[in-house]
Amino acid sequence: MKKIFAAGMVVFALLIGSGTLFAQETTLRIAQVADISNPDPHKANDIYTANVILQIFNNLVKMNKKMEIQKDLAESWENPDGKTWVFHLKKGVKFHNGEEFTADDVKFTVERILDPKTSSPGKRLVSEVETVEVVDRYTVRITTKQPFAPLLTNLTRYEMAMLNKKAVTEAGADFGKRPIGTGPFLFSERHHGDRVVLTRFDGYFEGPAKVKTIVYRAIPEDATRVVEMESGGIDILYNLPPQEF
Repeated sequence: MKKIFAAGMVVFALLIGSGTLFAQETTLRIAQVADISNPDPHKANDIYTANVILQIFNNLVKMNKKMEIQKDLAESWENPDGKTWVFHLKKGVKFHNGEEFTADDVKFTVERILDPKTSSPGKRLVSEVETVEVVDRYTVRITTKQPFAPLLTNLTRYEMAMLNKKAVTEAGADFGKRPIGTGPFLFSERHHGDRVVLTRFDGYFEGPAKVKTIVYRAIPEDATRVVEMESGGIDILYNLPPQEF
């Protein structure tokens, strides 16, 4: 199952053992210390929201467990000179609204982050970008003001999740209320201060996830999270108190 965790201490209450855990469980319940903020990747600035964003969206590139850059929405890329990056996109990738992911979406995403009106915390990650050019439907060229070595790594951050131009334009300031990405899960519902529910996106380009639903619960009290784990109310918890190990 793709990218369930972004960071933090996690504890599995269920034994994976034979490898049939996810075949048996249709809902994965995760306890976090706090509720999420705005799940618009360009507005978020906290790890609890990032954990949810990582299920809804993809980036051009990602990191594996060895901290190596891997392809995500980009099939390949080139760095012909110190200031130029050319990304070749995967074809046929669909957003949750049925729109195909193209170079126009990459251009829109990066320019939205850079736009002062967006006030994105992630702007620092691409502050050296000078231009984003659509070469063709599946090719985009990013040029920086000067050689900028961190760019590829920065593009793996949740703040750099790729957005659908049509979805954001239509939703305007309300995009965070119903975020649309290319990720393995759809944003289903949110109960402020309590929980966020994601449902499986069967059209995911890497294949459907092995669980149907993820529920992120906001449980700020350490003792309550531990009791919920012990009683079977949750499957995974973040920030396990040291004395409970």
